[in-house]
Amino acid sequence: MYRIIILLSIILSTSAYADSPLTSTDLTKGYEKDEMVQYAKASGGDLDDRLIDFLLDDNNALSRRLIVINAIGWEDGTFESRTYDLLVALSDELSMDIDMLMTNNPEDMQDIISGEIFLCLSYIAALESYSESPAFLFDLIEVAYNDVQVQKSFTAMTVIGLIRAQHFMDYDWCTVYQQTDVLRQNKSSFKMDLSKEAYNNVFEYMDLYADDCFTEAE
Repeated sequence: MYRIIILLSIILSTSAYADSPLTSTDLTKGYEKDEMVQYAKASGGDLDDRLIDFLLDDNNALSRRLIVINAIGWEDGTFESRTYDLLVALSDELSMDIDMLMTNNPEDMQDIISGEIFLCLSYIAALESYSESPAFLFDLIEVAYNDVQVQKSFTAMTVIGLIRAQHFMDYDWCTVYQQTDVLRQNKSSFKMDLSKEAYNNVFEYMDLYADDCFTEAE
């Protein structure tokens, strides 16, 4: 959690970059009738109390919460960021001072914060800092991955793949492609909790990077 401090300083300097793994993959297709997805889409990008309560409730399916985050959408971060709002709500829920929450090592928080919450927080933060390499999120994602519910969810692993792909955008587009292609190649290992329409959206976009792998192979 300590790296969230870095995030809040980076947010102020983000610039528009709409063509990227995080911002170009619509995961909401196939969920048009979901009440919370509809509500999130109508929120105008705001993370209000209803959405926060939904995201912090581990009784709600992880895949559904991630789809709702996708429906809220990406934005150029502001000082009053959605990441900070979620952290404040989490600190209130845990009866923990916000400064303590933000400076603690994520690994030390695993007993009181689920991997699912860590991943929701990571996704919210990544969508606010999409124009910067989100390497600072990897500590959170690593802790999230320790949760068996995260490991077996195709939706969760797709979100992790997209965040990792964003990190490699400035380095290697073949590696960008591989972050989600490996999931497709091993999809029988996961619980397929992503709609067919959203699945197709992910790979329709991510396959644009495939040529870089073939070029390297040649």
